Amino acid sequence: MRGSTSSPKVMARVVTALLMTAGLLTGVSASITESSRERLDYVALGDSYSAGVGAGQATTGCGLSPLGFPAWLDRNQKIELAANPSCGGATTVDLFPGYELPAQVLALGLDTDLVTVVIGGNDIGFANIVAGCSGGTAGSSQCAAAVKEANRRVTMELPAELATAFGAIRTAAPDAHVVVMGYPHLLSPQFGQSDSAAEGAAALNKGVARLNTALESAAESAGFQYIDVTKEFRNHGVGSPRPWIHPNGSGIFHPTAEGYQKGYLKAFKTEVQLNKLQMAAADG
Repeated sequence: MRGSTSSPKVMARVVTALLMTAGLLTGVSASITESSRERLDYVALGDSYSAGVGAGQATTGCGLSPLGFPAWLDRNQKIELAANPSCGGATTVDLFPGYELPAQVLALGLDTDLVTVVIGGNDIGFANIVAGCSGGTAGSSQCAAAVKEANRRVTMELPAELATAFGAIRTAAPDAHVVVMGYPHLLSPQFGQSDSAAEGAAALNKGVARLNTALESAAESAGFQYIDVTKEFRNHGVGSPRPWIHPNGSGIFHPTAEGYQKGYLKAFKTEVQLNKLQMAAADG
């Protein structure tokens, strides 16, 4: 636990300080200090987008994949993935004990340094949108109704649900840097769809934009960092020549392995300053 004199992080700092005082680190102190930093204790939370559904090679019923972005982050020498209880179908309440899926907040602790969260899509009825807007029916009345209901939930229900969930994360991991990841636009209507399909696709993408706005606002209120991934996925939605979103199948409307790596992972690496987080964790 952070603050204990027997903590490996504290002991590493003490040993380094003693060596520097004795003059044994002359000329190489910077490299030794860098190498002595522990990897950030990282926990990934959320729904199927955090689990890596759509990337392939799922290892659990929750859809956890070694090709999802949390697994890619674990390959970074500065990060150690301590837990990923993310699960396909999870909503904000599934972060807590007492519900059908595993209680995700139980994976957090006082030593958690870094948390990523992708949540909210299922709270607004994402499955209904998939059912109503897939298979070339993005311009259908069923799709429009699903998007309308999702917009209502984003406005009327989701802010309070996110505030409760984010508050629980902060309580469980008070020293962690928490990163809330948004959702990509799912469709790319600019690549020659029919007028009705393009109109439906634009409405669906606007719904995702409203969801992302709610996530950004809730993250800011909680003191968390928000990362928008829509720029990385631009021109790679369903309907594009090189889609990073599955148009059908079991991973429908989820990123491909390439989408998780070149979309989510790239956005994280661009926005999160891991060196500063390591220094803050060592000083904590």
